[in-house]
Amino acid sequence: NKKAGSFRFCYERELQLEKDLAGRLVMQFVIGLQGQVKSVKIASSELKNAKVGDCIKKEIGKIQFKAPDVGECVVQYPFKFSAN
Repeated sequence: NKKAGSFRFCYERELQLEKDLAGRLVMQFVIGLQGQVKSVKIASSELKNAKVGDCIKKEIGKIQFKAPDVGECVVQYPFKFSAN
């Protein structure tokens, strides 16, 4: 996925400031009838850094998905970040 690099950049930028930054982040977003992202929020986070989640939120908001077959689609997507 070409967006994976953007998500990793969100994490690695903050990792430069917090060397032990690691954990799971779950994003929830709604894909509209035309495949556009209608809303994005952080469903849960083990990261003690809001900037990573905010950055990923912006990146998800830019994605154009294939239109769902039936109605809007609610997605929960987990990210696991570690320095290694």
